[in-house]
Amino acid sequence: MRRLARALRVVASGGRVAPGLAVVTGTSSGIGRATAILLASRGYRVIAGVRRPEDAESLDRAHDRIEPFFLDVTNQEHLEALAERLSREDDGLALLVNNAGVAGLGPVEVVPMERWEDVIGVNVLGTIAVTRASLPALFRAKGRIVNVNSPSGSIAFPMLGPYSVSKFAMQALTDTLRREGAPGGVTVTSVSPGMIATDIFDKSLKEGRELMGRVYPPELHDRYGELAVGAIVAGEDAIHGGGKSPLAAAALVVHAATVRRPRTRYLQGVENQAVRILSSLPDKVGDALIAQVTRGDYTPPPEVLAGKPGPGNLPPSKFDTQRAA
Repeated sequence: MRRLARALRVVASGGRVAPGLAVVTGTSSGIGRATAILLASRGYRVIAGVRRPEDAESLDRAHDRIEPFFLDVTNQEHLEALAERLSREDDGLALLVNNAGVAGLGPVEVVPMERWEDVIGVNVLGTIAVTRASLPALFRAKGRIVNVNSPSGSIAFPMLGPYSVSKFAMQALTDTLRREGAPGGVTVTSVSPGMIATDIFDKSLKEGRELMGRVYPPELHDRYGELAVGAIVAGEDAIHGGGKSPLAAAALVVHAATVRRPRTRYLQGVENQAVRILSSLPDKVGDALIAQVTRGDYTPPPEVLAGKPGPGNLPPSKFDTQRAA
């Protein structure tokens, strides 16, 4: 009977899965916020995960079908509250969008262990925890999981170690869940929107600049200075030269969430096209191409060599330039 009911909902909605209850994590801004609003406009009741009261108030005003929900994906009390909230839904959970995430920029040797733990804790363990809390309700509804991933989940770029490690893990989790969920009627897909102009990249690039200005032994600047400059400048150029809006990414997420038979992966943008090409090349050829893109001119300034904080010779941040304009 459940299969028949679901099939009838699909037919009634013109070939798309009829809206139900959705959980979206990381909805304070960017892709998550745009996704929550777009889903609500499509008829979904959306439980929107936020961490700050002001974000809850803003989303509450954005649409009457959005239910702000305090959800730090690393907070056990929040996770238990989510599981309890979903247990009260007899029809289960139609959709889970795992969007919450943080980035981390810097060389493996330089990024503090606390930052590694933070990135992996949110992007990997937090995603697993939310999914575990949601799976009983997802199986009741024969629902869908959409994991928001990144080109860094397919190609590991220098200076993005923590982020790439977490996104490779996200893709492995997606594949595992897809194969475990299929017998019970839960479909799972991942969406890689490419470069999006959101706070997560802004914060990550600022973090990279701050790392370059800290006091490190001169040999660390010798090892990583050019890579850092290349990665930071290339990242800022990508965002300001062709970074898509969060709404464009949200539209792809909603398509993956509502289409009757989703692909296993959705890739958007020239960044993902480049990743496809790089993935097909021998490793050493790919290494050489990436090195050309992520190499910048860098000379440690005298204050760094003298053991004092200094910004290096990074060009002015395009984020700051844009705000001043």
